[in-house]
Amino acid sequence: MKIKSQFWMILILLVFGLTACQADQEEAAEGGTVFLPQSSSGSNEQGYPAQDQTDPEDEGYPVQNDQLSEAESAYPVSSTDLQFLNRSWFLYAYQEGGVTMEPDTKTIKFSGNTFEITTEEGIVAGKWSARIDSPDPILVLDTNSGGTLFYEIITLNGTTLILQTAQDQIQILEEYVPVD
Repeated sequence: MKIKSQFWMILILLVFGLTACQADQEEAAEGGTVFLPQSSSGSNEQGYPAQDQTDPEDEGYPVQNDQLSEAESAYPVSSTDLQFLNRSWFLYAYQEGGVTMEPDTKTIKFSGNTFEITTEEGIVAGKWSARIDSPDPILVLDTNSGGTLFYEIITLNGTTLILQTAQDQIQILEEYVPVD
């Protein structure tokens, strides 16, 4: 009697084991991702290349490991950093659509909560505010003429102010240095 119960237990475990294996195969056949186990030596039993090796027949795009430019990396701005704005800034570098161009003469003067932009075309003045509670801090310039200019603050410290904006779906990057 003891032998018959052991036989049935082994048979039941074998049936459960086989049905469990079939369920995994059916899930993989439905288009799911299949992860192949790898041995401790780094290669696997099916002959596929390890994760750090490339397959010569693989026609996929290579992984891009390019460093993000300073403008593309997030820069947290605190309310303490906004004190650096309270001065005059001179535009010394300008990029439009990723192409470096000769900057026009432009200065921005921040005083309290007001600003004044001086260019060859004239002077634009108004009040400024900053939205610093998000990963992309925004400088909002409300002009006296009723317009609003939005700039993403990329870098703000005692020696550099880098602002990014878009005009007609073209990214514009402006780099400023303090006048004083």
